[in-house]
Amino acid sequence: MSRWVMFSGIVALLVTGFFAVHDKRGEGPLRSVQHVPDDLLRQVNAALGKNGLAWASVRMDGQRAILSGEAPSELDRADAIEVARRAAGRGGALWGPVTSVDGAAITLQAPLVPYRWSARRGAGQSVRFAGAVPSQRLKREIALEAKKLFPQGVADGTRVASGYPTGDWKGSVMLGLEQLKRLDDGELQFNDGALVLVGQVADDGLRAEIETAMSKVRRPLSGSAQLLTRDLSRTPLPSEGVEAGLPAAPAMPVPAGGNVDCQRVVNEAMRANTILFASGSIEVDTAGAGVVASMVRAAQLCPDLKLRVTGHSDGMPAEGDAAAISVRRANAVRTLLLTNGIVPERLSTSGLAASQPVSASGEENRRVEISVIP
Repeated sequence: MSRWVMFSGIVALLVTGFFAVHDKRGEGPLRSVQHVPDDLLRQVNAALGKNGLAWASVRMDGQRAILSGEAPSELDRADAIEVARRAAGRGGALWGPVTSVDGAAITLQAPLVPYRWSARRGAGQSVRFAGAVPSQRLKREIALEAKKLFPQGVADGTRVASGYPTGDWKGSVMLGLEQLKRLDDGELQFNDGALVLVGQVADDGLRAEIETAMSKVRRPLSGSAQLLTRDLSRTPLPSEGVEAGLPAAPAMPVPAGGNVDCQRVVNEAMRANTILFASGSIEVDTAGAGVVASMVRAAQLCPDLKLRVTGHSDGMPAEGDAAAISVRRANAVRTLLLTNGIVPERLSTSGLAASQPVSASGEENRRVEISVIP
């Protein structure tokens, strides 16, 4: 290398360095390095907002991003750190321009208990989500993939919350949504670690296929299906106080020797023991009828089993008298149990108005819970 080339290189470095320190315009390739943190702050904030992570506050210490705020969930906290790191490029000490991210000041919201999510099949090829999801990223990904299964629309009413069960949450949900698409009508419910599909199908062959598919949910999560075939579901659901309705639910086969593990039967039934209602309604839909059918089968296998039917309201004005509608919902479910062969002596019914909400979601609070009396 000639001395002239070396001299030219040194001069170029000196000139560039001078402008990098002294040029105050804040624009162009030779702007001062003092503007870099401001540029990065804008880019990090924009990236966080684009990804639904606007809860995070940012300040820059040179090229180091410092995050604070209350994260809705553990995954949202991790995603915010990663989004900030990659906001202006690949990120990291070697690739910059955000060289590192400090998330030590991020706190977490209290975990949601119980942790519930649901997908209700709507008219035609549409679906409506409610409940809680582990992160904004999973919320977007599931909605995007669900649109391929339900082309007529995805109504997403979910929110991000901490306390989600460990395991392949997204993979289990997508498996369940693929089976929900095969139903005539129904609902997919995720209650803590148990994924349950309830509703109606065309025939017993399809029912068996779906039950097998749902059983493939990977541990530590679990999956199951509680389905009625179309010929058992086409009779209209009973109105309140009407002694007619669905035919008796088919009896579950008794194991050889007549020995029944009632604790196992009860545990299986309790995995999906909640029936949800539309605002101001006492009508039990097909998904709710599937829950009732499961309880009827359990009661048939275990004749000493007694059930408590408890109605709830979300307490909103559309519900009217919260105490009255909670009792009417419980009575509507009680009527279904009676018409399916459960004698009154085995049932206890009550309404608790809006005194025991399970989440901030109105739909999850408009419910009837069927539990076993000890």
